[in-house]
Amino acid sequence: MDTHQLSFGTINILRKDLAEVIIDDGIEVCLEQVNEADEFLAHYLQAPFSLLFNKKNKYSFEFNAQLKLGTVTGLNAVAVICYNKTTNTLTKALSSGIPRSVEWNMKTFSNRIDALVWLEGEQQSIVRE
Repeated sequence: MDTHQLSFGTINILRKDLAEVIIDDGIEVCLEQVNEADEFLAHYLQAPFSLLFNKKNKYSFEFNAQLKLGTVTGLNAVAVICYNKTTNTLTKALSSGIPRSVEWNMKTFSNRIDALVWLEGEQQSIVRE
């Protein structure tokens, strides 16, 4: 696993088509940081790729950053690990409450193993198509 520190947090490359994103505690992610992540992912991952967001820290997104989330070219699926009901509710609201030009293939989980199994299945389904 390759670990990369960006201005907003850490991205762990788990496979050539799968990465884990851990945003630092207390960060308010801005549009520039979303763009930074998108550029990083496009450079380091092979499309189509999937992302695991590990919400072990508390953070938020500026409105313009929320609009840009999930629009990176090549994104197949997103799994989000939510460690409590509040985080799960907020994550689902973020994914469904904002009009998007691209519909997200996103699912929330309470543990990392289930999230990774689902993402690996989503990546396998792309290979079979």
